[in-house]
Amino acid sequence: MADIEGSGKKIFLEWLNQNHSDEEWESTLTRLKDGAIQLGIRLSHLLLDFFILASERGDNMEILDDFRDILGSRIHGDYRTFGVVKRVFKLVEMADRVVTNLKNKGRAISKAEISADSMKQREDSVHDIADNFCWQILTLHLLVNRISFEKSVLVEKLEEGFGEIGEELNKIEQDISTVRVQLLSSVQEDSETVEARERQLESNVRELWSGFGYDQMEEYERIFD
Repeated sequence: MADIEGSGKKIFLEWLNQNHSDEEWESTLTRLKDGAIQLGIRLSHLLLDFFILASERGDNMEILDDFRDILGSRIHGDYRTFGVVKRVFKLVEMADRVVTNLKNKGRAISKAEISADSMKQREDSVHDIADNFCWQILTLHLLVNRISFEKSVLVEKLEEGFGEIGEELNKIEQDISTVRVQLLSSVQEDSETVEARERQLESNVRELWSGFGYDQMEEYERIFD
């Protein structure tokens, strides 16, 4: 890999892991890293919320499988070893266990209970949400792992990119709420059970994103040397 010190452009990961004598610049990089983590945490919670719909739909609309297919078509090979994408695939594994447990609790809903038009509308909505999720995952990955920036524009470009991702996550959140209204719930849980699961998932998500930004340089060097 090219000498980091001698390069005018670096990916954010390189900037973050380089030794800095300027405390203000180091503080700025830490702030950007924390911003990426917060986006990752929010994206993770929305993904889990989205996946849990799979346990409520009761009509064989396989949200997790749909998402896996779309994600797999967007992201290939070594991309899956990097911080953002690697964490998303771990999150999918976590969600699979939660969703399987919830589906086992739910009652089966007959296809006759759901109109063909309603099912098609929901399938289209779910596909669109999954597609947007995948684009935001890929965008965050590119911003922190792939695109090289001059120091003079790094902050501006990352803040702009993070802001755009945040806006898309707002849209995704609204779209998930719309789909939830369209679903026939097949799972009945008491509030204590729901709250306990949410606390556990919150803890798992924060643990998942801990260390982000400092745990990826070895993989980057292995692939791009």
